[in-house]
Amino acid sequence: MDGVSRSAVFPDGWEGILSVDRLDSSIEDFWASVEANYYNGIDSGSGIITETIQNPNGSVSQWRYLDVVFDLKDLGNRVPNQVIKQQLAFMASKRKKVA
Repeated sequence: MDGVSRSAVFPDGWEGILSVDRLDSSIEDFWASVEANYYNGIDSGSGIITETIQNPNGSVSQWRYLDVVFDLKDLGNRVPNQVIKQQLAFMASKRKKVA
């Protein structure tokens, strides 16, 4: 209204990808539960991820992602004698420093 451009930056949540080597059916089992809940009208809720980072100076930083939901991206390629790489995307509403 006064002709001055004002910029603003606001937090818009956090996103990431978790890439894991398949050791067992844990991710398939988890996702089967999420899918069954969805089709039965049950809210799977959200979770928490705690990220721990060893800094170059030897100190440790720890972050907690809150209200986390997952999205299965890739169950991986089944190739004989090779590790199966799986991916879950996550979205979180906030990230708080723990330590």
